[in-house]
Amino acid sequence: MRNTLFVLAAVAVLAGMAGAADFPIDLNSASLEEIMELPIPPEEAQAIFDYREYRAYFESVYDLMTIEGIDAEDLATLKPLVRIEPVTRDYFAERMSMTQRSIRSWGSSEGSNEALIDLWIDLAKDPPNINTAGLYELMNIQNVSPVDAVAIFNHRDAIGSYRGRRDLRYTPKLSGWGYMNARSLVRYEDTEQRGDIHGWYQVRMKSQAFDSDVDDLLREDLYGAQGVYDSWYDRLDLDRTRPEILQKLSLKYYLTDNVTLRGGLVTWRYGGEENTWEHAKGFAGIEDIKAGPVSIDKIYIGDYLVGFGQGLVMENTEYFKARKSGYSWDKRYYGIHGDISRTEEFKLSGVAVQARWNRFMGIGFYSDDDKDVVLNNDGSAAAYIFLNPTIENDMLREYNLPPMKDALHERTYGGNLRYIIHPGIHIGVSGYESRYNRLFDPQGGKAFIDRFDRITQVDNEILSSYRSPGKFRRVHGLEAMSVYKDFCVQAEYAEMDIDGSLLKLGDDPNAFVASVWAQYNDLNLLALYRDYSLGFDNPYCRGFSNYERFKGTILEDQYYLTDPLYGLVYDNAVAPQAERGIYLSSRYRLTEKIIPRIEYDRWTRVADGATYSRFVGNLEIRLTYPLRFKIRQQFQGRNAENSITPLSYNLTETRLELEMRLSNYDMVEFMYLRGGTEWPPRPRLVGGIDPDGDHPAVGQAFQPSWGLLLNAEHNFSDKFAVSFGALSYNGFVWFFEESEFVAGNKQNSTRFWVSAQDRISDNLWIELKAAYDRGIPVTNLDIRQYNQAYGDDVDADYVVDRDRYFRIQIDYMW
Repeated sequence: MRNTLFVLAAVAVLAGMAGAADFPIDLNSASLEEIMELPIPPEEAQAIFDYREYRAYFESVYDLMTIEGIDAEDLATLKPLVRIEPVTRDYFAERMSMTQRSIRSWGSSEGSNEALIDLWIDLAKDPPNINTAGLYELMNIQNVSPVDAVAIFNHRDAIGSYRGRRDLRYTPKLSGWGYMNARSLVRYEDTEQRGDIHGWYQVRMKSQAFDSDVDDLLREDLYGAQGVYDSWYDRLDLDRTRPEILQKLSLKYYLTDNVTLRGGLVTWRYGGEENTWEHAKGFAGIEDIKAGPVSIDKIYIGDYLVGFGQGLVMENTEYFKARKSGYSWDKRYYGIHGDISRTEEFKLSGVAVQARWNRFMGIGFYSDDDKDVVLNNDGSAAAYIFLNPTIENDMLREYNLPPMKDALHERTYGGNLRYIIHPGIHIGVSGYESRYNRLFDPQGGKAFIDRFDRITQVDNEILSSYRSPGKFRRVHGLEAMSVYKDFCVQAEYAEMDIDGSLLKLGDDPNAFVASVWAQYNDLNLLALYRDYSLGFDNPYCRGFSNYERFKGTILEDQYYLTDPLYGLVYDNAVAPQAERGIYLSSRYRLTEKIIPRIEYDRWTRVADGATYSRFVGNLEIRLTYPLRFKIRQQFQGRNAENSITPLSYNLTETRLELEMRLSNYDMVEFMYLRGGTEWPPRPRLVGGIDPDGDHPAVGQAFQPSWGLLLNAEHNFSDKFAVSFGALSYNGFVWFFEESEFVAGNKQNSTRFWVSAQDRISDNLWIELKAAYDRGIPVTNLDIRQYNQAYGDDVDADYVVDRDRYFRIQIDYMW
């Protein structure tokens, strides 16, 4: 009774005070001053305010009991003075939270890279409305198969519109995997009104970290004009602390209830470059215009991405993704998109249109841009080369190399036209033509090969590169797709016009990819066949393959080239290698706790007939909440039927993971991996320098690798999280470090990293990351005196690499 009288008296006193708050106050929206007026100590009021701002919104008054210092008596005092109103979070805040949570999953697919993840994130920040999106827009959603997209499209027609996730969950023929991914990547209504403007801005700064092959190439010693040794690393002064900087801006303005204006801008510099605005791209466009019976989906001016079919004719991304099937994590996009990626060598700059009329759907584009190429002595172009880091022509001339930067002027126009027979069934034709200011002529690699005595059969891929009959390149093709019940069949055929007939198939270099997909609630199956002619040298082809073009050729061995810089022709290649083979994959949810996945690929490298096979088996066992146990086993080899040839090898790798998924998205992960690559013994390497029975370490036929990983993430609130990890490894290993794919190849190495993510407000997010790697480089050199016995001390100390890395990223959405 006394407590009740006290509370009533307190309410009366507070209500009578001038400027007093209106009680009961809403703890999810009250200011600090209003909370301070509650009859509790100031430190407790501050704790309540901090909980809401830095941890989470209140869902119940009993959440107060989780705050340090507040007990049952305080709760009884506060109950009649406070209330909890539901919080409707800003739509863009929800998008930011979803996107940041998804980065880890998107980055955890083998072969992912930063450019690929950036593209997924850019698309996810502006998800389609499931009730107005077209069929191919639904197909562009990550991990949503064509069968899933058709199921959503047909069910929407049947019910009128989706009201929310519950309706989506009960869509007939929609797989559980498709639902789990689509539910967070679509919206159900448009809340924007005429005159609204929304957008996002991102700035990212990080240490320069070249791919290991590119780093080796840049550090290759050269004999300079002054009689001293140097390298491109020295010439470009890449040791200076000039971090990589990226800035992106995307804007969307609602001109009317249906028509929108869209624009974007990206600027960046690579590590070591001086000017923050060294590279810049942008676009502007208008979307969703009705012109009588024609619906113009998009018109863009500036830089844009375009893709269709299986990527054989056109897809102008600038990253290579092994085994890009178009399904699951290897999704392809259809259509045109404003380009604010860092695509540079294969960017398209001009105008692009995407439109629909009746059963027809078409894309048309025109581009005018300069490209980097390797030049022959007669001024013709030998091959595309992506100069990253950027090297200006004046510096190239200084070191007696011909100009390469923007040495080719390219005008490209083309398109794709589809006839839609039924939702999910279409046939299409596509093509493009590029006009150049130079001829293309590989000339047997004379422009960059120094040691022609080292040419092997696999170098046929260089010798068969495009030799243009004129100053042009022309590619055309046919593509089709059919979805029937639980199955999807897709195929594309493309030809490069050299001297054959336009109406006759197979008389010019060509490429063919066909796939069959089947999915059920607990099972999916994929079978894919690809076949590339050796002479199908289409720089805009991004079809399925295991390796990029020029893999295994002399371009991998920069010390056999006239200058190591020419190795960038291979190291930055993104087109597929000429392969012929079949790929199979499957995921089966045997029970709720046991999920196996398998991949099998067998193919032939067309250049030399070398045969490859690859098998990867994954088994996930959910022992009991929160434990998950994962096993990954990989076998890969070349020329298994002739294992004594020097070209053969066998690779094995085993990964054991134990993952604990705790509450509030917390996670602890342990991983142990062991593997290695085995080659046939080579007598000239196995013996000692003198025939005394000793043998150097480099003569071994097996190169092992192992690693032990600890990774943890703790969410202090739904706004602030910290993750950290440690890895001890030896040899070549790959792993995922937050959203980044990292490959290491050192001996006796240790790596540590820590990352903090803070959503400072509903619209502002920041990430800080630091990493440190210490290890001995793998050089395959045996440093010893002449005839020194194996096992004796070497005559030189190892040089230990100490690499430090940082990353700062800020995102703002409104």
